[in-house]
Amino acid sequence: MKTIVYHFRMPEELHRTVEERASIEGVPMAELIRRFIEKGLDVDGYKKETDFIRNILRQELEKIIEPFGNRIIKMLMKIGFLLKRCTSAMYLLRTSPSKQAAIGRLYTRSCGAA
Repeated sequence: MKTIVYHFRMPEELHRTVEERASIEGVPMAELIRRFIEKGLDVDGYKKETDFIRNILRQELEKIIEPFGNRIIKMLMKIGFLLKRCTSAMYLLRTSPSKQAAIGRLYTRSCGAA
């Protein structure tokens, strides 16, 4: 691999830290710095790929989950309607003894109970 020489400035403390790390790992500072630059670039690329994959997964899950969510909402609305009818029938059964037979039939049809 062909390389080029590039000079750049860094703070003294960072230089000391890199120098110590290179000494511990037994590699030249230039190699360590190259590795850090490559890792940094890989992380940036990884983040972009992760965002792309996350968006694809979100879209696919929404396609799958949305019909079930709509179905659940419709079922809850139906339950709410039935509960309202049953509650009204029960209230009328308690308050209007003269209409108990007619309301009893309505209650039985709506709620499935006698």
